[in-house]
Amino acid sequence: MNWQAAWENDGATVSMSSGYFSNVDPVEGAARMRNTFTSNVEDFARRHGSRPLKELVDLGCSTGISTIETVSRIPSLEKAIGVDLSPHFLAVADHNAKTKDMPIKFVHGNAEK
Repeated sequence: MNWQAAWENDGATVSMSSGYFSNVDPVEGAARMRNTFTSNVEDFARRHGSRPLKELVDLGCSTGISTIETVSRIPSLEKAIGVDLSPHFLAVADHNAKTKDMPIKFVHGNAEK
Protein backbone atom coordinates (compact mmCIF):
# COMPACT_ATOMS: atom_id res chain seq x y z
CA MET A 1 0.00 0.00 0.00
CA ASN A 2 1.15 3.53 -0.75
CA TRP A 3 0.47 7.09 0.41
CA GLN A 4 -2.24 7.69 -2.17
CA ALA A 5 -4.17 4.61 -1.00
CA ALA A 6 -3.73 5.66 2.62
CA TRP A 7 -5.09 9.18 2.03
CA GLU A 8 -8.00 7.91 -0.11
CA ASN A 9 -9.01 5.24 2.40
CA ASP A 10 -11.46 7.40 4.41
CA GLY A 11 -13.45 8.25 1.28
CA ALA A 12 -13.33 4.66 0.06
CA THR A 13 -14.63 3.45 3.43
CA VAL A 14 -17.58 5.85 3.32
CA SER A 15 -18.31 4.76 -0.24
CA MET A 16 -18.15 1.08 0.75
CA SER A 17 -20.95 1.40 3.29
CA SER A 18 -23.11 3.75 1.20
CA GLY A 19 -25.44 0.97 0.03
CA TYR A 20 -25.98 -0.71 3.39
CA PHE A 21 -28.90 1.47 4.48
CA SER A 22 -31.79 2.87 2.43
CA ASN A 23 -32.41 6.61 2.24
CA VAL A 24 -29.25 7.49 4.19
CA ASP A 25 -26.36 9.60 2.93
CA PRO A 26 -22.97 7.82 2.75
CA VAL A 27 -21.47 9.53 5.81
CA GLU A 28 -24.47 8.60 7.98
CA GLY A 29 -24.37 5.06 6.53
CA ALA A 30 -20.72 4.67 7.54
CA ALA A 31 -21.50 5.96 11.05
CA ARG A 32 -24.41 3.52 11.38
CA MET A 33 -22.25 0.64 10.18
CA ARG A 34 -19.61 1.34 12.83
CA ASN A 35 -22.22 1.88 15.53
CA THR A 36 -23.83 -1.45 14.62
CA PHE A 37 -20.47 -3.20 14.85
CA THR A 38 -19.66 -1.70 18.24
CA SER A 39 -23.14 -2.44 19.59
CA ASN A 40 -22.82 -6.06 18.47
CA VAL A 41 -19.47 -6.43 20.23
CA GLU A 42 -20.90 -5.00 23.45
CA ASP A 43 -24.06 -7.16 23.20
CA PHE A 44 -21.99 -10.30 22.63
CA ALA A 45 -19.83 -9.54 25.67
CA ARG A 46 -22.92 -8.91 27.82
CA ARG A 47 -24.74 -12.08 26.67
CA HIS A 48 -21.71 -14.20 27.51
CA GLY A 49 -21.09 -12.67 30.92
CA SER A 50 -17.87 -10.98 29.96
CA ARG A 51 -16.34 -8.50 32.35
CA PRO A 52 -16.24 -4.93 30.99
CA LEU A 53 -14.18 -4.71 27.83
CA LYS A 54 -10.74 -3.32 28.73
CA GLU A 55 -8.51 -4.01 25.71
CA LEU A 56 -8.99 -3.84 21.96
CA VAL A 57 -6.75 -5.35 19.31
CA ASP A 58 -7.76 -4.40 15.77
CA LEU A 59 -6.04 -6.75 13.32
CA GLY A 60 -5.86 -5.25 9.85
CA CYS A 61 -6.75 -1.82 11.23
CA SER A 62 -5.97 0.03 7.98
CA THR A 63 -6.07 3.78 8.70
CA GLY A 64 -7.63 3.22 12.12
CA ILE A 65 -11.16 4.40 11.35
CA SER A 66 -12.88 1.49 13.11
CA THR A 67 -10.25 1.41 15.86
CA ILE A 68 -10.85 5.07 16.71
CA GLU A 69 -14.64 4.73 16.49
CA THR A 70 -14.66 1.64 18.71
CA VAL A 71 -12.49 3.29 21.37
CA SER A 72 -14.72 6.37 21.33
CA ARG A 73 -17.91 4.29 21.68
CA ILE A 74 -16.85 1.78 24.37
CA PRO A 75 -15.93 3.83 27.45
CA SER A 76 -14.60 0.85 29.44
CA LEU A 77 -11.68 0.36 27.01
CA GLU A 78 -8.37 1.25 28.63
CA LYS A 79 -5.97 0.10 25.93
CA ALA A 80 -6.17 -0.21 22.15
CA ILE A 81 -3.71 -1.52 19.59
CA GLY A 82 -4.12 -1.48 15.83
CA VAL A 83 -2.01 -3.79 13.65
CA ASP A 84 -1.54 -3.44 9.90
CA LEU A 85 0.92 -4.39 7.16
CA SER A 86 1.00 -0.92 5.60
CA PRO A 87 3.26 1.66 7.23
CA HIS A 88 1.45 4.30 5.16
CA PHE A 89 -1.95 3.32 6.56
CA LEU A 90 -0.50 3.24 10.07
CA ALA A 91 0.96 6.74 9.71
CA VAL A 92 -2.49 8.06 8.77
CA ALA A 93 -4.08 6.07 11.63
CA ASP A 94 -1.60 7.46 14.14
CA HIS A 95 -2.14 11.00 12.88
CA ASN A 96 -5.95 10.64 13.07
CA ALA A 97 -5.81 9.16 16.58
CA LYS A 98 -3.50 11.91 17.85
CA THR A 99 -5.71 14.58 16.26
CA LYS A 100 -8.65 13.18 18.27
CA ASP A 101 -6.53 12.67 21.40
CA MET A 102 -7.13 8.90 21.32
CA PRO A 103 -4.55 6.79 23.22
CA ILE A 104 -4.15 4.10 20.56
CA LYS A 105 -0.90 2.36 19.71
CA PHE A 106 -0.47 1.37 16.05
CA VAL A 107 1.94 -1.45 15.22
CA HIS A 108 3.40 -2.47 11.88
CA GLY A 109 3.02 -6.22 11.58
CA ASN A 110 1.39 -9.25 10.05
CA ALA A 111 -1.90 -10.10 11.78
CA GLU A 112 -1.34 -13.83 11.22
CA LYS A 113 1.82 -13.65 13.31
